[in-house]
Amino acid sequence: MKLNEELENLRTEVKTLKPIDTNQSSTIKVIQDNKEASNSCKCCNKFIEEINDLKNSLAKFTIGKNNLDILLEKQRCVFDKAGLGYRPDKQQKLYKNFFASTQKNSSPS
Repeated sequence: MKLNEELENLRTEVKTLKPIDTNQSSTIKVIQDNKEASNSCKCCNKFIEEINDLKNSLAKFTIGKNNLDILLEKQRCVFDKAGLGYRPDKQQKLYKNFFASTQKNSSPS
């Protein structure tokens, strides 16, 4: 008889502890979900840092591109002699007029 009473006591104890167990298991699931969410926030922070680094490198690239465009615009053609004292309106002398022939034309006749 003592065993039957003890068995009944244990059954009632199981019935009372079962809802507590389900409540605690749901609490554990919520805590685990929060841990996963905090881990994902750490990943988000890493991604935010990576995005900022990429934005900075893109900004440097665009600044460099703009500087290159400015340099290329300021280049002059080799034949563009403006600014060197060259005046295209002034008649330029040809070199063949500067030199006199040292040979005399002698005809054999």
